[in-house]
Parts: sequence; C-alpha cells; structure tokens
Amino acid sequence: MSRSKKPVDQVEGNITKEEREKRRELEEKMNSRLGRDKIRPPTWLDDEGKKMFRHLVKQMEKTELLTNLDVTALATYCDLHARRLVLLEDVRQNGTRFVNSNSRGGVTHVANPALTQLNTTIKLLKAYEASFGFTVYDRTRIALKDEKAEEEDEFGGEFD
Repeated sequence: MSRSKKPVDQVEGNITKEEREKRRELEEKMNSRLGRDKIRPPTWLDDEGKKMFRHLVKQMEKTELLTNLDVTALATYCDLHARRLVLLEDVRQNGTRFVNSNSRGGVTHVANPALTQLNTTIKLLKAYEASFGFTVYDRTRIALKDEKAEEEDEFGGEFD
C-alpha cells in the first residue's frame, strides 16, 4: 500500500518548482470545488456534541479549511467529546476501582470499566485533534511549513 499524498506545502524532499506549482494549482482547483454550504451538525449528535460542533466550526471559519466533506469527521470528534464528558462523570461518581466480592468471600479490586473506555476515548480524541490541527504542536507545524514555503521563494524567482 502506498503512502497518502501530502499537501504540496508539506512535501519535503526533491520536487521541482514546476511540479510544486502544478500541484499547488491542482490543490487550489480541487479545494475551490468543495462546498462549504452544508457545514451543520448532523441530527444524530446529542446536544453536547452539537454545541461543540458549532463552537469548533465558528473557531475554524477564518481558516476556510472546513468543507462539507469534513462534517462527518468533525461530528465524530464532537461525539467522542460528549462521550468523554459522560465517562468522566461516571469515573468521578464511582471512582476508578470497584470492590468485588467473590463466591468464597474474598475481595478483589477491579478497574472501573468507564475508566478504560475513557482512556480509549481520549486516545481517539487526540488522533482527531491532530487531524484537524487542534493542538498547539499541530498548528505550529503547519505554520512552520507555510513559513518554509515562503522562505524558499525569498528572491521572487529572480534566479530561475
């Protein structure tokens, strides 16, 4: 299986200026075709998920990166966020461990299943956060890539 294509501004390695410009034009052409008219929370999201969805869309409006294709992934992130809140409340109320009595009168301590689900949910949230650039690290990485692309053409193509 081959690697997925990166946006041209994130490509490192050997690529000619002509190839870079051609890929940039193709990316812009493709992005201009993608609609932004249906970026609304899906009906299957609960109230907390819809609230988070609207908040994130508002925060990301200025970037103009979100398209209709991103709605499902963003909604899934918001659903995970809502699930995280429910699981966190369960852990707060019931603790991280349960005391279990067995048939012979022995006592064992078992982890709260909500804690395991919470940890899994947090891992999934982190993966989505990286995909959408929600973390400082991911935004910095994107900004550095943009800055690097501007530095490459510092002389405005005078020496081509």
